[in-house]
Amino acid sequence: MASQFLPGDAVAATEDLLQGLTLTDGTPLNIGSIGELEINDDDELVFDPPMVRTRYAGSPVYKSDENQQLNYQDVQHVIELWCYAENLQGKKEQRDDSVDLAGLVLARMAGARLPLSDGSTSEPVRIARVTDFIAIPFGMVYIVHVVVPGIAQFPGSSSQ
Repeated sequence: MASQFLPGDAVAATEDLLQGLTLTDGTPLNIGSIGELEINDDDELVFDPPMVRTRYAGSPVYKSDENQQLNYQDVQHVIELWCYAENLQGKKEQRDDSVDLAGLVLARMAGARLPLSDGSTSEPVRIARVTDFIAIPFGMVYIVHVVVPGIAQFPGSSSQ
């Protein structure tokens, strides 16, 4: 019997898949949750470049008749991957390095299958879109939005 595929499972498996990813010059990336970053006195996130940080961005609402189906397409967890590389040579160089990092993440994530707790794997991860975010004073951050399909199998109430 397949296990439930919960948001934390999708995030943890995504972070595991990104482990070991390096920039083209071999510099290792800081991988983890966006929530692990420090906040400075101005309530701004303190980035730790080069980084890929995950953020669980939600899921479409489950239909009530889908809570026991065994179809991988029933659950779609959306995860954001925040990509930021620092380059002090200039704004253009910083943007270029960050977009190159997003390209590395795209190559690693597109079509990947994430391991599930029962030893099986998810359906292939789909890339939903890539957006940008200006994080003043840091520069440009690119966010890769991925959709992770999983099984909608939840036990529900056992009351009789």
